[in-house]
Amino acid sequence: TPEVMRQRLEEERKAGWAFYLHTTSDTPDGMVGVCHKTGEIGHLFVTQSARGSGIGTKLLDFARKKLAEHAQPWLAVLDVNTAAIGLYRRMGYLPDGVRNMYQPGVDVAFCKPCKELVMRYQPQDQG
Repeated sequence: TPEVMRQRLEEERKAGWAFYLHTTSDTPDGMVGVCHKTGEIGHLFVTQSARGSGIGTKLLDFARKKLAEHAQPWLAVLDVNTAAIGLYRRMGYLPDGVRNMYQPGVDVAFCKPCKELVMRYQPQDQG
């Protein structure tokens, strides 16, 4: 519910997260969160109707710049989210390990086994 989501975002804000909403013509169409304490980028999403318009690229670049104090900001993504992984790779993020593994029947939200990949930004001048 919206109330549950508000409570969750408030808890994360208290833990050091900041959230940014992207709008087009006053209509929300994307969001991203950054955690200055850890250098993590999260809660990146673009509405279905706005996908393919460059908003995801814009939000990811914005988030990295907001975390300028971290040389290699990072994010986590499910290994089945190949579209997001492709975007992250194009933007300079490379795999850096696995944070969680999920199994159907154990993890209620998942219908097939998957992993949460950690991807870390690699500045181009570092190869």
